[in-house]
Amino acid sequence: MLSFPILAAVILLHAAQDPDAPRALNLKRVPAAGPQPSSFVPSGWQIEKQLTVDLNADQRPDRVLQLLEKKIAGQENSGDERALVTILAQPDGTWKRVGASNKVVYCKSCFGALSGPEGGIPDVSVKKGVVIVYQTGGSREAWNSTTRFRYEPSSNRMRLIGTDEVVVDRATGDIETTSTNLLTGIQEVSKGRIDQDKSKKTRRSLKPPKRYLDDFNPEEVWK
Repeated sequence: MLSFPILAAVILLHAAQDPDAPRALNLKRVPAAGPQPSSFVPSGWQIEKQLTVDLNADQRPDRVLQLLEKKIAGQENSGDERALVTILAQPDGTWKRVGASNKVVYCKSCFGALSGPEGGIPDVSVKKGVVIVYQTGGSREAWNSTTRFRYEPSSNRMRLIGTDEVVVDRATGDIETTSTNLLTGIQEVSKGRIDQDKSKKTRRSLKPPKRYLDDFNPEEVWK
């Protein structure tokens, strides 16, 4: 059974090899600071979802922006790519970017057959200051992933703090669940079958370097 990071890598590689595939957002086009949230939406992109939350516990409402590229007439694969941007409200009324990624939320067509004809939609939420990205898709191998980020004051960035993945082989019933805590370095893996209560569980200690929203890459998380 392929693990979710490998599945994600295959999706990204396929997009890179497809000459008609839309281009991911160049993060250099997202400014470091701006007078309003819309300042962080580059030309050719739009806000698909916007969350108003307090990410750094300073009692000022911050924003999490899920961006979607605009559809371009005559370009079949346009309007497919997504990006995620986190910005903090400043005391003077301006805004500062503390994280951006063109990989953490998947494109509309990156979710596989189980997403339906309209494509998949990431579920982005915030709980207790933690940005949570939940996504599910697949075909024969159904998968879901949960990725968590939290604001880190010392770096002024959104740090990756944990991931969960579930992969189910719908033909054999094999299921594999992997939970990785990037703060403690503990990873737990459970393997079994969906029609059985018993599963084989393993636990190991990792020494992962710090990772952030800006440099998030799904196939590197578990190395």
